[in-house]
Amino acid sequence: MASICSQIASSSTSVIPWNHDVFLSFRGEDTRYKFTDHLYAALVNKGIRTFRDDKLKRGEEIAPELLKVIEESRLSIVVFSENYANSRWCLDELVKIMECRQKIRQVVVPIFYHVDPSDLRKQKGSFEKAFASHERHGRDSKEKIQRWRAALTEASNLSGWHLFEGYESKHIKKITENVFSRLNCKQFDVGSKLVGMDSRVKEISLLLHLESDDVRIIGICGIRGIGKTTITKVVYNQLFYEFEHTSFLENVSEISKNQGLLHLQNRLLGDILEVGENKYISTIGQGSNMIKNILRSKRVFIVLDDVDDSDQLESLVGNHDWLGKGSRVIITTRNKHLLTVQRVDELYEVEKLNFEEGYELFNWHAFRQNLPEQDFIDLSYDAVCYCQGLPLALKILGSLLVSKTIPQWESELHKLKREPDKKIQSILKRSFHELDHTQKDIFLDIACFFKGEDKDFVRRILDGCNFYVESGLKDLSDKCLITILDNWIDMHDLIQQMGREIVREEFPNEPSRWSRLWDSDDIERAFATSEVKTKMKKMEAIFLDLSRSKQIQFKANVFTQMKKLRLLKVYGREHYGFMRKEPKLILPENFEFPSYELRYLHWEGYSLKSLPSNFYGENLVEINLKDSNIRQLWQGNKLKVLDLSESEQLIEIPSFSNMSNLEQLILKNCTSLDKVDSSIKVLKNLNFLNLGGCKKLTSLPSSIQDLDSLETLYLNDCSNLEEFPKIKWSCMKGLKEILLDGTPIKELSFSIDDLTLLQTLSMSHCKNLRSLPSSICNLKSLQGLYLDGCMENLEHLVLTKTAIKELPSSIQHLKQLKELYVGGCSRLEKFPKNLESLKDSLTVLDLSNSNLMDGAIPNDVWCLSSLEVLNLRKNNFHHIPAAITQLCKLRYLKISHCKMLEGIPELPLSLRYIDAHDCTSLETLSSPSSLLWSSLLQWFKLVQFQDLQSFENCTGIMIPGSSGIPGWVLHQEMEKEVRIELPVNWYEDNHFLGFVLFCLYQNDNEYHLTCDLELHDDDSYEVVDRVGFPFRCEYCKINDAISDELWVTYYPKIRIPEKYHSNQFRNFQASFSATILDNDTILGDIKWCGIHLIHSQDHQQKNTLLLDFLGTQDDEHKHMPVLLDHPDNFQDNIESIAEDANGRVKRSRDDAEQNQGEEPPHKRLRTSISIFDSLTQAVMKIFQ
Repeated sequence: MASICSQIASSSTSVIPWNHDVFLSFRGEDTRYKFTDHLYAALVNKGIRTFRDDKLKRGEEIAPELLKVIEESRLSIVVFSENYANSRWCLDELVKIMECRQKIRQVVVPIFYHVDPSDLRKQKGSFEKAFASHERHGRDSKEKIQRWRAALTEASNLSGWHLFEGYESKHIKKITENVFSRLNCKQFDVGSKLVGMDSRVKEISLLLHLESDDVRIIGICGIRGIGKTTITKVVYNQLFYEFEHTSFLENVSEISKNQGLLHLQNRLLGDILEVGENKYISTIGQGSNMIKNILRSKRVFIVLDDVDDSDQLESLVGNHDWLGKGSRVIITTRNKHLLTVQRVDELYEVEKLNFEEGYELFNWHAFRQNLPEQDFIDLSYDAVCYCQGLPLALKILGSLLVSKTIPQWESELHKLKREPDKKIQSILKRSFHELDHTQKDIFLDIACFFKGEDKDFVRRILDGCNFYVESGLKDLSDKCLITILDNWIDMHDLIQQMGREIVREEFPNEPSRWSRLWDSDDIERAFATSEVKTKMKKMEAIFLDLSRSKQIQFKANVFTQMKKLRLLKVYGREHYGFMRKEPKLILPENFEFPSYELRYLHWEGYSLKSLPSNFYGENLVEINLKDSNIRQLWQGNKLKVLDLSESEQLIEIPSFSNMSNLEQLILKNCTSLDKVDSSIKVLKNLNFLNLGGCKKLTSLPSSIQDLDSLETLYLNDCSNLEEFPKIKWSCMKGLKEILLDGTPIKELSFSIDDLTLLQTLSMSHCKNLRSLPSSICNLKSLQGLYLDGCMENLEHLVLTKTAIKELPSSIQHLKQLKELYVGGCSRLEKFPKNLESLKDSLTVLDLSNSNLMDGAIPNDVWCLSSLEVLNLRKNNFHHIPAAITQLCKLRYLKISHCKMLEGIPELPLSLRYIDAHDCTSLETLSSPSSLLWSSLLQWFKLVQFQDLQSFENCTGIMIPGSSGIPGWVLHQEMEKEVRIELPVNWYEDNHFLGFVLFCLYQNDNEYHLTCDLELHDDDSYEVVDRVGFPFRCEYCKINDAISDELWVTYYPKIRIPEKYHSNQFRNFQASFSATILDNDTILGDIKWCGIHLIHSQDHQQKNTLLLDFLGTQDDEHKHMPVLLDHPDNFQDNIESIAEDANGRVKRSRDDAEQNQGEEPPHKRLRTSISIFDSLTQAVMKIFQ
């Protein structure tokens, strides 16, 4: 039977049967009874299904059943101990684990238990001995041993846990918590008895085509309660780990209706960005644009559950173009037409359970087993037939009949049969009848008003009604009537309909007699009915949606008989970010309503200037009068939330003395409010204060410091608030979020570091902000600091490819500016003066493709002493000013595509890299006497004396390579490797400075050139270093240009580690390679390479000419190295130059080696003029 890994390799749509959460691999004799045993116990106690191979019989080869266990585990923990590699069994396990990591993305967590990861990586220490033993015994093939080695190396490079010291119990606790988080953070609980699930999940997985990089959107449709959400959750649980970014939005239709599409957009962005719920979009159009821009660059897995309107799809996922490569979206809905409009790639219609599946599912819930008890077979058959394969009905009816007698079964089933038109509704009502009075009230309030609401909000309101909500919600959840997920209360549509039907059933056609009203049409009918006074005595709650109703005119006494009214909400939903402003509810001035039982008053657009004169609200828990005309406000001692947002007539709240229990105060955009009363200090429970947009507010009372429970403070867009009150921040240590965006505030108090819990500080567009206190660096909990729009604090200014003609002189005031990009500004004519003011901050300056001529670069640029990167690409100057040497911190100079550039001046000693490719007028290196080589040689030699601690391992330049590697470079190869014989005692020779490496390659736009430097002896070699040059050129990429370039880099001798300073290593080798950036794919673009030795003294000019002359004879052997020895050995040198059969010049290797031992090479190269003349005559005679 094929393994799971092989199945996955052949079909990436296979569903992996995770039978274990964790597989433990360990060396028994090292850790079985200690560390591993304790770790195993901790994992199991945490509820993590963990496997260890204590019970499997060990043999020569690893057991097939153990391989299967590894494949069926979501995560493997490998405990590497001292004797781990001694076990062939352990090594086989490790190979299998690493195979699963590659093929099925299994998570692997290594634990290095008193071993060093480098010992694993290099197979040193006990691991070296173990492999020596394996190789000596010869029981395993070389290929198998190599697989062991490769697996150990790969595992050693993974992020894991290092246990060398400390209490093991603490390490185990951290490991267990980490594993638990990685396994469970995104999974849904779908229950253990999933009947008929495997086939459906497999079909959907096949439709997703995970092996493809295309974007795919799958639609799942079916009736309510058919199992769409459960199936999708199982698919999500099995596949989410394959995606870096995921989001599962449940109940899209309901949340969209109750809280708006904007709320859903915020939740989607929060999931994808992993920042909790996003708070920074204000309209649906803005949210759609942000979602599109973010999703298109990511591979995401998104589920939109229970969609019922095309607007929801357009606002959340748009179309395929919104999504990044390889993304997958699943949409569940009851409306198949929506999926057709959306043009989904595949449509999957969930079918009801067949009788056998329904029978098994029902029995699991009714009898806790897959078959009924003998006496209940016929009754079970009848019950399953009644449910017609609907999973939700099967579960609820099965749970309803648990432990009941045969007569009770018969009675329930008979009762259901009497109501055939209500089928599912009748089943759900049976559960409702088992509730006590208070539970029924909570259930009906949730069904009518609070489905999809935050649990804390519901608890606050209904606790005010004395409903004992915490225990009530637990009871409803246990009875499967509600679910609570991520603190949101949910209820299935069929159950909600059942609850609302219960409210209507006694007087189905008389809404004025109901206890609760939520539908706009029913509310209009109720208030239009005659004799309202006598018929609405039972009314407890009214939620009126003005956006769905016609204009309503209330009579003054319309509410007078509603003595039981607890909840009143009059609201209008947003439509694409805009609230309808036309009046829809007209109230007379003498309007009244009873308030003794009122706990929740939410009336948006309340038209009167005050609440009724006889208003009694001592029991009110929350008041929301958003967008009202309120000027005077009643106060209540039990009040916890007060929201007067958008109330433009509100001037002040005279006193807070009777609101001591207030937790949230929201006065957003109260544009007439000019004062906050000092009595605010009595609000000891206040945790949220929103004064954003209060444009007349000029100050805050100092008593605000007494709000020691405050966590969130919004003062954004208070356009006249110039300063904070002088308060003691230490009294407000609970503050986590402060918004000051758009205020004229000038500075923050130095003591702001007392806010030790502050996580977010936003001061965007505070244009008067002068400074931030240095103490802000002490805010250890700060996660977000937003200063966009505060120009003077600007650190990055990007004006790339704009049409600007000049930079404003005010740029000199950006004291914090670190990076300035004006590349591609072809109309740029002049720079401002006084750029010197940026000398201590600016590190990057981009002037590329700006049509700069000679003299166009202002002298102030050369005063930027902090500059590290200077980009002058694609400009038209002939020379670089000599003042560039003043840039004492410059590291990278980009001058490529400057086709008029003729030479390179003296360079700053700090410079490490120069990119001068495609500088077609630049002087070549054809002669060692060229000005370009002289300039480079001086640069290479001087840079030798810089601080070794900060010295990067090479210094180099990239120049046009059309002329190839110059012939005077004696050691060349038409390969990727070149080797040179080291002089004797090279490490002691103070005149020998280092190596210049040459590499001719073909430019392919984006790659990384590297060179491995190796020391060789007769039998082995050591890699001593690697040098590199990353290359990415947008101009080459745009033009698809391909050309030969020459990389010249200097590697100083002092970079060679001291341990290699001996004559053991006779040869120095450079191995070049080119790889694609961000890919590591090796390219074959290297054409030629070479090495040249650098000494402290220049060669005599005539020597140089001779070397050049000899190096350019005969193409095939023009790179043969020639050494000119000391005058005393001149005759030997002449004799050692001989002709081969073809007349080519050669030099005896033996003579060279013998002469190398006589004097240092730099002395042998310093030949006197007379000797040079004699040698010249001899050579000319040979060639004649």
